[in-house]
Amino acid sequence: MITIMRGEVYLDDTHVQLINSEEEYVRQRYFAIARTLVPEGLRITRKQAADMLGISKRQFQRILKRFKGERIEMLRKKSTRPKRSLNRIHKDVEKRIVEVRKATGFGPERIAVIVNKELEIGGLAFC
Repeated sequence: MITIMRGEVYLDDTHVQLINSEEEYVRQRYFAIARTLVPEGLRITRKQAADMLGISKRQFQRILKRFKGERIEMLRKKSTRPKRSLNRIHKDVEKRIVEVRKATGFGPERIAVIVNKELEIGGLAFC
């Protein structure tokens, strides 16, 4: 059920309270999405909505898709930080590299040779 309050379009009555407690950028995203999903008289194009937010149409499409799937929570910005680092070196190897660097002052290529030789002797090879 569409609600219009103080010149803003809400897709549902429950959204009024939820949106007012959110940050400004979330409210802007919501109102842009709401205007693209309402009936013909109030509707704007997705390109116009993207321009309102200062983003590309493609990025707006992504936000709209997330909103349709999981609602208001998905309008918040998400971290782009990786959850894990697949190429991260083992802590013991990293510690040994630092030790060799401080002791010798060698560069990465020579340190790799030294550490790899030590690991081969110890039965492991990481690099």
